Amino acid sequence: MPIEISGSIARLTYSVPSLVHEISDYAYVNGELQGDENITAKRYTQDVEADGNIDRITKRLNMAYEQVVSALYPYTKEDVKGGEEAGYATERQGDTLTVRLQLPISFSQTTLRAIYPLIQEYMVSSTLADWLGIVGVESASTWSERSEDALSKIRKLMLMRRSSFSRKQRPF
Repeated sequence: MPIEISGSIARLTYSVPSLVHEISDYAYVNGELQGDENITAKRYTQDVEADGNIDRITKRLNMAYEQVVSALYPYTKEDVKGGEEAGYATERQGDTLTVRLQLPISFSQTTLRAIYPLIQEYMVSSTLADWLGIVGVESASTWSERSEDALSKIRKLMLMRRSSFSRKQRPF
């Protein structure tokens, strides 16, 4: 299950193979949009899952994951205790990435359902922007903008939920 809630802890789990597949699909479409005049550039753009290339994609995906966890700092932080290895809410088990959030009891599940696809969008878009930048495709900036937009939306949604608000009894 992608969203798991236990008390005040929420875990948002993402499948790495699914993320890589999504990146590969977008890269394929970008390659097709280049046309047939430059077959070499088209092949490199679409060759995300080839040996060697997948290492770069995985590394950049992990970096995007860590950036999301850092952006969610008020909810992902863990205190460093003496004698323990320093770390924060990153859980990697095999082919999954899990964002562990410590949430207030009154936190909305609707907000969790809203940020789940935004986190996925950020990780995919920023990884794809990096890949397209490496192979020299002009649409890299578009994907970079998409990733920044997703991260901005994540921050906005999570900030909205940090303080409580009251609705007035009368609409005017």
